[in-house]
Amino acid sequence: IYKFCHYIWMMIFPDSFIEKVKLLLKNDADAFLKTLQGDALVSVRFNADKFPENHEWRNNERVAWCNSAVYLQHRPLFTLDPLIHAGAYYVQEASSMFLEQVFNNLLFEQEELHVLDLCAAPGGKSTHLLSLLNDKSLLLSNEVIRSRVGVLTENLMKWGKPNFIVTNNDSEDFKKLNYQFDVVVVDAPCSGEGLFRKDKEAINEWSNENVNLCVARQSRILEAIEEIIKPEGYLIYSTCTYEASENELQIEKLLQSGNFEHIEIPITQFPGIEKRKYGYQFYPHKIKGEGFYIACLKKVNHTELFWRVSKKNRITISDKKTSAQLSKFLVNSTDYLFFQKQEVSVAFPKLFFDDLIFLSENLNVRYAGIETGKLNAKEFIPSHHLALSTIINKGNFLQQNLSYDEAITYLRKDELKLEKTEKEGWTLFCYEQIPLGWAKVLKNRINNYYPIDWRIRMSAK
Repeated sequence: IYKFCHYIWMMIFPDSFIEKVKLLLKNDADAFLKTLQGDALVSVRFNADKFPENHEWRNNERVAWCNSAVYLQHRPLFTLDPLIHAGAYYVQEASSMFLEQVFNNLLFEQEELHVLDLCAAPGGKSTHLLSLLNDKSLLLSNEVIRSRVGVLTENLMKWGKPNFIVTNNDSEDFKKLNYQFDVVVVDAPCSGEGLFRKDKEAINEWSNENVNLCVARQSRILEAIEEIIKPEGYLIYSTCTYEASENELQIEKLLQSGNFEHIEIPITQFPGIEKRKYGYQFYPHKIKGEGFYIACLKKVNHTELFWRVSKKNRITISDKKTSAQLSKFLVNSTDYLFFQKQEVSVAFPKLFFDDLIFLSENLNVRYAGIETGKLNAKEFIPSHHLALSTIINKGNFLQQNLSYDEAITYLRKDELKLEKTEKEGWTLFCYEQIPLGWAKVLKNRINNYYPIDWRIRMSAK
C-alpha cells in the first residue's frame, strides 16, 4: 500500500517537493501528502455591518481563531448569491484568518492607527483588517500589479468602510516615502505550496527555481519597507508555503539587523498550529485550513519620521454649499470632508485628510473613501459605492426589497419588472434589507444602474 501511495504522490507532486516534505515532516509526511489529495475546506468571513442575523450559516462550525468566520459543508455557487455582491461576507481560506489573533494580541494603546497592507489583492486581509480596525484608524491597501488593483478596489468597496486608500506602487516606492505606519502587513508573494490542495494549478507552477525567485522578491520587499514602520510599530509577515527560506530565514535576517524583536502569539487554545522558532506554521493534516505561515516582529531602535503636507494640494475640497447638500446622504456626516474626483464627489474621513493629500503627492493613489455621486443642478445621481457603504443614510432614499429571483435579475442587468414599487425616483434596491445598488424607477420602466463590469454573467438556471 505504501509503495502504491508513493507512486500516486510522485504522479501528482514534483519529486523535489516530496523529498522536502519527508525531511520536514518525517513520520507525518504520509498523512500530509494524503490530505493534499482531498478536497479543500470552504470558509467564509462575515461582514458584521451587513450579514443577516438569522442566516443559517451562523449555526455552522466556527473557525476557531476568527470570531466572524465559519466553515461551509460544501462550496455553493457564490456567484449566484446576492449577499456576496452586497459585501455581506468574504470567501477566505481559514488559516489566513489567523491574522485576527496576531493583530488583537498587539493590544495597541492608541485608537488612531495607520496600517499598510502591502501586497493586498484580492483583498482578503484588507477587508479583515477593516473589520478589526476602529473608525479612527486608516488602512492603506497597496497592490503592485496594476491588473489586480481593480478586484482589490471592488472588494473594499463592497465591504463598505470609508477609512481606506488604495495605491498601486512597488515596495521600493515606500522606501522613499517619509511616512510611517503603526502596522505593516506583508502577505508576501510565495511559491504557493500551501495552496496545493486548494489550487491544483499551483502544483504545476512549483519548482525549486520558483522558490528561489520568491525568496529574492521577499527579501527585496522586506528591505524596502523597514524604514516605514514606526518605532514600537509592528511587521506582520505571512506566506502560504512551508519553505523555510521563505519563512523562518526571512524573519531571521530581519532580527539579525538589530531593528526588530520577535513577538510571541498565544496558540495553546489552537491545537495543531505548530510553533516555529520565530513564527507559526499551519499544516492541512493538523488543522482545519490550508498551508500557512505567519510571524510578528516589533520595531526597535529606530528614528520616527515626520511628514508635512505640501502647499501644492492637488485635491479640490468641495465648497460649503456642495458639502451641505451631500451631507444629508451620510450618517455622522460631520466626520467627513468632500472632494471632487472629476465629476464625482468623494467623502473621506476628516481625521486623515492630510494623510490623503500627502500620500496622493507621493504615491499612485487609485481610490480613497466613499464615492457619493454626482451633484448637478437638476438632481443628485448616487454612486454605486454609496449604496454599498456602511455610512449611507438609507432613510433619505427610497428603498425596494427584492426577492431572490428579482435580485439575480437585477445583478445580471436584465430587464426587471416589479409588481409594486413605492414611488418614482432613485431607489436603493436591497436583498434581505441589505443594499445591492441603485435603480431609477420611472412610470413605465425601471432603469438598472448596477455597474456593467460587475454584472453576473453566469446563467441563473
